[in-house]
Amino acid sequence: INLPKKDGITLLNEIRDSGIYTPVILLTAKCEVSDKLLGFNAGADDYLTKPFDINELLARVRALTRRVTELDLRSALVYNDVQLNLYTMELSGEKHVAILTQKEAKILEVLISNHDDTVSKDSLIRKVWCSAAAEDNCLEKHISALRKKLKLVSENTAIRTTRGVGYSLTRPGHPLLSR
Repeated sequence: INLPKKDGITLLNEIRDSGIYTPVILLTAKCEVSDKLLGFNAGADDYLTKPFDINELLARVRALTRRVTELDLRSALVYNDVQLNLYTMELSGEKHVAILTQKEAKILEVLISNHDDTVSKDSLIRKVWCSAAAEDNCLEKHISALRKKLKLVSENTAIRTTRGVGYSLTRPGHPLLSR
């Protein structure tokens, strides 16, 4: 936590905000419950105070490795005929595989997670950029690029714009299922 140029909590917040979910164990002399809660709330997977036994650290690393392997098996989100791997940021469909940027992957993750609803622009901006600071045209550029990649991998899944409301996923090949 006490790093020379930037504290570990700030660094961990930045890592998590950028969409990186690599397991993190905080090794620190700070042993108060409030410090531990701060670490866990910032996205730490484990917290170990100094001094510690090396065997305990190794056991915790092995436990985290087991959990990450289990998470890897569940790391894909599926909608219709497309699959998004959240770790590799690969979008795959019946036709092709495309590599997404972090922002594109996060946008698609939000849309897949809310596939029954139209997600507002404001909500997407808050969830993807973790603030309201991004401009609408920035989101629209990412949506445009994501549409091209979706079209590359699938003929049956697309992003629909509902004017004045937001975006949703749709199945253009099935009019009854399109929204």
